[in-house]
Amino acid sequence: MLGIRTNCQGGTSLISCFFIFFVVAIIILARPCHAESNDGNDLETVVLQLKWRHQFQFAGCYAAVEQGYYRDAGLKVELRELAQGEDYVEAVLSGRADYGVGNSYVLRQRLGGKPLVALAVIFQNSPYILLTLRDSGITGPTQMSGKRLLVSESARPITEAMLRAEGVDPAGLEYVPPTEWKLSALEDGICDVLGAYATTEPFFLSNAGVQTNIISPRSYGVDFYEDILFSLERTVERHADRTQRFLAATLKGWEYALDHPEEIIDLLLDKYNCGKSRDLLEFEARETRKLIMPDLVEIGHMNP
Repeated sequence: MLGIRTNCQGGTSLISCFFIFFVVAIIILARPCHAESNDGNDLETVVLQLKWRHQFQFAGCYAAVEQGYYRDAGLKVELRELAQGEDYVEAVLSGRADYGVGNSYVLRQRLGGKPLVALAVIFQNSPYILLTLRDSGITGPTQMSGKRLLVSESARPITEAMLRAEGVDPAGLEYVPPTEWKLSALEDGICDVLGAYATTEPFFLSNAGVQTNIISPRSYGVDFYEDILFSLERTVERHADRTQRFLAATLKGWEYALDHPEEIIDLLLDKYNCGKSRDLLEFEARETRKLIMPDLVEIGHMNP
């Protein structure tokens, strides 16, 4: 055991907590590797919990499976879609999954005492945006006070950080239950402000002729990492070698996927039955690359 424990309570700053969150993973993964039990050529099965359904957002994972990177690492990786109403962090905490793909919600859970560890970051910038109808008059955070907001639980940290940065009390908004989320929520009058991803929803709405305002937290100095590969402290401690192999294969898969986007799109359409059009997946692939910034930043890099 490393004997490293964190206590992000009281006056400890968010940055300090994030630094501890990051360093725990680095120290654990830097320990000497020891081969784990793997009889002959048998592959060790692990489960990777995705935070949504199959789409280009997880392209590197599909590439790692199809190109045999996981197999070469001695692993058989099951890519598990997020079921309706399921919490991807809870899937890892409960042991139903060994690793997960998450966002700033993972950090929020860490700050709340959950034993989670960040392994690597895929998206250097968050794709998260807020949408309002063009004629609503809501073009920024200061117009959101008193309005009905519909976002997922995992998107609340970045939303509330943006609001606070602009002097808006998040408690002054009416939160619509996340179960009400659907793309037509704005037009149906369910909410005034809708949480969305820049990689997908604008494509749908534009094609449907719906005119919207896009409010990006990045425009207000709030930008969290996205698609964080994470696990439990005890998983990384007990399976340090396996975790290193899983991580290296996943990052290698992402390198391949970004170099061969059309091949991954074919996989999503033909094998994973993602239910999306080629045009949408091509849009998502282009926007995803912008957020990962592979030409500027090494894939997986985290800055404390």
